[in-house]
Amino acid sequence: GYYARRNFNTALEGLLYCIAEACYMVEKRDMALSAPYIMRVDGLVVGKDVYGNESGVGGGNSGGGGANTKDGEATVGGLPLAYDPVAGEQWTMVCKYLLTNLKWLIAYSARHVDR
Repeated sequence: GYYARRNFNTALEGLLYCIAEACYMVEKRDMALSAPYIMRVDGLVVGKDVYGNESGVGGGNSGGGGANTKDGEATVGGLPLAYDPVAGEQWTMVCKYLLTNLKWLIAYSARHVDR
């Protein structure tokens, strides 16, 4: 039902915030790098938009603001993160974008591990 989806969406936002915060730390450490897809959650904007503008905490509204998104909504690549059973193809794209950003983060971490 509705409440089960709401709890799932809350958990997804928490996961997105953790990934976005880790990507933000990588971007702060090396300004030449940024996550492949822009992520917006709770005032944190991470990644590079289509125009190549850098982003950060409280970043502007450039790029990623798709027609289906509302202000303050958690998004990845301009698509809303919230699960909607009706929008199956869109959900698949959001998952692909999120996992691509996670893969980028893991690749950076593996390459720059302190030994």
